[in-house]
Amino acid sequence: MSAINCIEKLITTSLPLERLRFCFVDENKRPFKINGEMARPNKIEDFFSLSEIAESDKIMDYIGIGISIQASNIFAIDVDHCFKQYGEIAVEDDRAWDILKMFQRQLKTQ
Repeated sequence: MSAINCIEKLITTSLPLERLRFCFVDENKRPFKINGEMARPNKIEDFFSLSEIAESDKIMDYIGIGISIQASNIFAIDVDHCFKQYGEIAVEDDRAWDILKMFQRQLKTQ
């Protein structure tokens, strides 16, 4: 999925995009700022809003976009290895179900 495809997919979700911060990523998943320099994962200022990423003249140079968990003030759980077929959420294994059930219980108690 290219950087442009990633952006198109993000704008069709219900995520609060105004608070999320992004960077470009290359084929080796290395992060880059909108000016083409390497992004430093521990530097919030190296990550940008989705509109800034989309307007960058470097957008065609990268394979995708990455999100900064720290700069976006969100948390994430990496579950991509919890699926029998990569990228197919319909084929989750028991580990994925265990994680999803934890969140379902938490949402019911709120």
